[in-house]
Amino acid sequence: MKGILVLKKNNDYMEKFIDGSEPILIELDKEFNKYCELYKEKFNKNAYVAEPNGMKEQTINAIKICLKKNEDLLDKLLYPNSDDDINNGVLY
Repeated sequence: MKGILVLKKNNDYMEKFIDGSEPILIELDKEFNKYCELYKEKFNKNAYVAEPNGMKEQTINAIKICLKKNEDLLDKLLYPNSDDDINNGVLY
């Protein structure tokens, strides 16, 4: 019976996805949006996912540190080597 419920849940998910009438957010997306909003309220800047290989989890953790320290450290947390790269002439 449990397998049938999972299958129904998956089918409902796919129908919503294909229909496109309702945005589907997974828990990670919801948490990411929540912390991006908190960051914007606190520092009046938009948060972002580091490029090229950043992850939402990484950004969420960085925002949590910024909020805890009450300091905008997002750039330094997401790109910890940026100062060294600039001094060494490394361009992205």
